Amino acid sequence: MTVGSARTGDFKNNLERLRSHLKSVHYNGNFDIEALISGKTQVYLPLLDYVFTGSSKLLAKYLVYRGYELYNKTDQKFVDSTCELE
Repeated sequence: MTVGSARTGDFKNNLERLRSHLKSVHYNGNFDIEALISGKTQVYLPLLDYVFTGSSKLLAKYLVYRGYELYNKTDQKFVDSTCELE
């Protein structure tokens, strides 16, 4: 096994774990591991949106309270905002 494939394998295993966690918070959206591996931002947007704004009203309110505005953003600004979360 090459180092590159070991990294990909670890990434795939982590994505499987993510899938499991998302199921536990009732995420019913598309979860395409091969598309996620591609690294394209648009593939991650529905996941990020659900985690930060759809899965928990309490979390969404907390983020607004902390000054993070995640609603009504362009895709790029939404991703930028999620990367700034502390």
